[in-house]
Amino acid sequence: DWSEEEIELLRLLAASVMTEIETRRLATELRTLSTDLQHMVEARTSQLSRAEERWRVLLSVNNAA
Repeated sequence: DWSEEEIELLRLLAASVMTEIETRRLATELRTLSTDLQHMVEARTSQLSRAEERWRVLLSVNNAA
């Protein structure tokens, strides 16, 4: 039979292991979200750069006329 102290120790150990598992899961999720966000920022920056270039061309054509 297990003593109360052993049972309590096992409960603490189980809680610690569950905390570690959740921490690792969250860290993985955070890395994934960070990568996704970086891709979104890069795509939007590219879109904005193209739009800015179009405006520059339009303004230069308009100013030349």
